[in-house]
Amino acid sequence: MCLGIHLYLLIYITISSCQFTYNTSALHSTDGLRDNMSNKQLLIDTICERMPWKVLQAILKSLDLPISKGVKFTRLKLLSLVEQDLFTDATEQSLFNLYCEYLRFGDKTVMFNKISPVSLDKLTKNLDCIPLDINPDLINYPYRDPSKESHLSSKHQLVDLAIIGDSIYFYFVALKSLTEHVRVDSDYLSSINANFTFPSYLHDISAKKIVEKRYYDIVCINTLEDTIEYRLDTASGLSSDELEDSFIKLKTAFINKVRNLPGLDKIKLHNFNLFNFVTAIYEHSMDRVCQLGFQVGSVTHHERTRASNKDLRKEVFHEAGKEKVKAIDVFRIAIRKNKKLKKVSYESELYLPGTVKMLIGASTATLNHAIISNCINEQDYRELVASMNACMTKIEETECA
Repeated sequence: MCLGIHLYLLIYITISSCQFTYNTSALHSTDGLRDNMSNKQLLIDTICERMPWKVLQAILKSLDLPISKGVKFTRLKLLSLVEQDLFTDATEQSLFNLYCEYLRFGDKTVMFNKISPVSLDKLTKNLDCIPLDINPDLINYPYRDPSKESHLSSKHQLVDLAIIGDSIYFYFVALKSLTEHVRVDSDYLSSINANFTFPSYLHDISAKKIVEKRYYDIVCINTLEDTIEYRLDTASGLSSDELEDSFIKLKTAFINKVRNLPGLDKIKLHNFNLFNFVTAIYEHSMDRVCQLGFQVGSVTHHERTRASNKDLRKEVFHEAGKEKVKAIDVFRIAIRKNKKLKKVSYESELYLPGTVKMLIGASTATLNHAIISNCINEQDYRELVASMNACMTKIEETECA
C-alpha cells in the first residue's frame, strides 16, 4: 500500500461578507467616524508599508494608479490624488479588495497541519462560541495604524473570525520585532530611494533588517481536506529561532481559542513534512526553478537566478554537471510561476528552504514550512500549492507502480 502526504488545492466557492465587506464605519470607527479622506490615506499608507515593491507596482498598475521612483514617492503621488479629490470611491473599493486578498494570500511563511474529521466537525459546529480578543474598530483592522498600537502587545489576539467558501479564517494580531532577511537588489534600492548602486560584479547581496510592527498572522482551516495552515505574516526568511517562536505562539493562540469548545480539550494535530517535496519538485515541476541547493558527493552547491526567466535545471552548467555524476541530492528549491493581473506581469514564488544537514538523516529529516511570496490573490497562492502537490503525486505514483 502506497501512502503519500498530500497538500491541497482549495476550491473557492463563495465569498462571505464577514469582516472584509468594505464598510468604512465598521472598519475605521473609534471615537467617531473617520472622514473619507482619512480612510483613503490609511489604505494608501498600509499598502505602501506592507507590500513588496514589485507586488505594489503590479497592483497599482492594474488600477491605472501612478507609480513613482520607490515606495516613498509613490505614496506621495497617491496621497496627492486624495487631496485633489481624484482618488475615487470606486478606486478605493478596488484597492481595498486587492489588499484583503493580499492579506490572506500574500507573502506568507506557512506550516501545514492535519486535523481529525471528528475534531473539525466539533469545531465548525461551535464557531459562534469563540469570542474575539479585541475590538477590530479599536485598532483600525485590517490596516496598520501606528496611532492604535498602544492597544496591542506581543501576545496574539483574535481580531476576526471569517468563513469564506470552504475555509475558516482566524485572524490574529500582534506586535512583533523580527529580524527579516532582505535581498538588496536594484528593486530594493529603488523602493527605499537609495542614491547609490552596487558594482555589477557584486550580486546576491543580502542584509538583516530589524522590523517592529503590527502583524496579522492567520490560521486557515480547509473544511474539505481536514487541513490547517498557519500563515505567518512575512516571507522574509526569519531566523530559525524567530521562526520556531512565531509558529509556537500562533499555534498556541489558536489552540487556546478552540480547546474550551465541547469535545476539543484534547485536540490532535499532525504536522506535514515538506522535505520530500523538494526532490519531487526538482524532478517533476513544470514551473521555473529559480533557486537550488544540492550536494554532489561531499560538495555543496547553491544556485539562484530570480532576475531572469531561466530555469536552473536547464542551464548548460547544471545539465553538464548532472551528466557526469550518478545523482545529486537536492535539499532546497524555489519555483516561480508567470502571472498576470490584467496586463501587468509578475512572478509568484514557492520556496522550500531545506538545509544540507537534512540530507544526513534524509529518511527522518523534517521541513515544516514553506515560504510563499509575491502572491496578489488566492489563485496565485493555490496554484503554487497545487503545483507542489502534483509533483509529490507523481513521485508516489512512480513508487506504487
